[in-house]
Amino acid sequence: MSQLQSRSASALVIALFLFAPAAVAQTDSLALSSGTAATNGAVPLNLTLTSPSGNEPASLQWTLTYPTANVVSISATVGAASTSASKALTCSGSAGTYSCMVSGSTAGIISNGTVAVMNLTMAVGVTTTSIPITSSFAALPQGYNTALTSTGGVVTGGSWPSAS
Repeated sequence: MSQLQSRSASALVIALFLFAPAAVAQTDSLALSSGTAATNGAVPLNLTLTSPSGNEPASLQWTLTYPTANVVSISATVGAASTSASKALTCSGSAGTYSCMVSGSTAGIISNGTVAVMNLTMAVGVTTTSIPITSSFAALPQGYNTALTSTGGVVTGGSWPSAS
């Protein structure tokens, strides 16, 4: 191949790269539902995965943050989407944060749906509090991360008496 042909081939490759349509990123999302606390302050919030076909994760991780004056306790139970993928839920918390992971020993995918139910008990007299997801990660069965957006929820207080 002559130098001119080599340069032409290189220029063609560069032009194809520069002017090729950009790949559309497939983004998975986690959304925490909102709810109203019962008279005892308890409220379950669904954490739901929405994932484009072909981009379903094999594991998920997220952290909820909350004002400690507003949330008395927090726990989680595994959701139907995680159970059907044979995944386990593990969580740990400290004051103001609660981190969870859905994972398993298989590379099976987690389909769209409820991956966990977050159970909160609100403090007496709380009228409204936000529960954001401050960090979240997803891993595909092939072992690499995928884009994951997260949306937190809002809890409205129930009809219990105000704190005096």
